[in-house]
Amino acid sequence: MENIHDMEKKVGKAYDDTSYEKLAAAIFGQFARRDIMVTDVSITEFVKKEISFRETKNGICIKNKKYLFDGTAEIEFVEQQPVPPPVAHNPQHNYAPPVAHNAVPVAAVAAQNGATLDPFLGKKPLRHEVFEPDDVLATDARKRGLKFTRGNKYPIYEEKQDRRGILYGMIYVTKDDVGQKQMMSDRLFVFKQDLVGGSQFDDRQGIELDYGPGLQRNSQAPIYGN
Repeated sequence: MENIHDMEKKVGKAYDDTSYEKLAAAIFGQFARRDIMVTDVSITEFVKKEISFRETKNGICIKNKKYLFDGTAEIEFVEQQPVPPPVAHNPQHNYAPPVAHNAVPVAAVAAQNGATLDPFLGKKPLRHEVFEPDDVLATDARKRGLKFTRGNKYPIYEEKQDRRGILYGMIYVTKDDVGQKQMMSDRLFVFKQDLVGGSQFDDRQGIELDYGPGLQRNSQAPIYGN
């Protein structure tokens, strides 16, 4: 009793249909030993099961995640659940009707009340970067319905390497103009920092970058409003 050990034993193979009789025989074999006393048995079963899949705008959904064709985002989402109908109050009964826990997602309740649930509430960003896409990336972002304004700073909460490889840059986790969580390519952002030195580094001269034809200088216009 003072010398307790754990033993793990695999019965069958992952992709084979193993009968419970074979499992029971393996357990009986341990109970039959005279040099040990079995105090607890925990069984974990591995079962093949189908997971959900569907096509969506600009990508696919596998289980509870959305993957875009361009590989720039991986968005978690929650399937919408039906809202239960209101229960009529009967004044003849002096009790409260039972409440179904987890019947309505928190986000759905916030949406009904006209509020937006902040996905980064209480989380400090790593830094802020300016949304400055070129013509091609801005057009793509507009088609995808992204709510960002060129020239505005956005908080970067997380960053990770693109799953396609280091040549594709980094993926930023940020928040758009309406407070929604977005996963974006770092190619859409520019890190700007005030220079320190002499007068040659003074950025108060109103000097602006030339973005080329088709883009206004320092327009600070939402890409989804153009």
